Amino acid sequence: MRRTTAAASIIGMSALLALGASLPASAHNYVVSSTPAEGEAVAAVPEGFVLTTNEAMLAPEGAAGAETAGFAIQVTDAAGLYYGDGCLEVAGTSMGMGAGLGAAGDYTLAYQFISADGHTVSDSYSFSYAPTGDAAVQTGLAEPPVCGEASVTGEPAAETGPSEVPDASAAPEASDEAAAPAPGDDTATTGVSDTDEVALVLGIVGGVLALLLVAGIVTAIVLRRRASGAGSNPVD
Repeated sequence: MRRTTAAASIIGMSALLALGASLPASAHNYVVSSTPAEGEAVAAVPEGFVLTTNEAMLAPEGAAGAETAGFAIQVTDAAGLYYGDGCLEVAGTSMGMGAGLGAAGDYTLAYQFISADGHTVSDSYSFSYAPTGDAAVQTGLAEPPVCGEASVTGEPAAETGPSEVPDASAAPEASDEAAAPAPGDDTATTGVSDTDEVALVLGIVGGVLALLLVAGIVTAIVLRRRASGAGSNPVD
């Protein structure tokens, strides 16, 4: 009897193992490749931070922006500053965003994605950066980069800066009021002198004309008196 029970138990366990082997495996996605690779020492900034898993992730094809909820790639340096452009895209088995790095040193890439089985998978790994030549340097951010606002080229974001302030030495725009002559401006000084000379000449000419007018009046009065005196003398 005991032998029969033992045999039945062995047969049952064997059947369960066979059944389990015949069922499809259900497991989370796992990373099969990444850029940069774990532990890699890169000498140049890659075109993007990219992770590829063994099967398609649970996201709409070509998802980006708000459609990537539950997905993330964050790259930080030893000081905890963030790098990259923040424009995450998910397509099939891969997800990535535009890359940017600062100074040479150690970096950490943390990621999160939704596996095909609906579970969230997250992890992180380290890599190092030792740039050669004139590499573009991205300024590290205190917060994760926002797509469209972070620059990975090393150039500052477009904003009003000192270079856009009007040059004080540039000529001012024309206005209705005449500008005051600048010190040392020979042209302005010459213009004022000419005006004074014209006024002086006009004053002299006016004075001469006034004197001539007075002289004419006096002469007319004298001649009239002489004429009157000659007419009043008795005829011999």
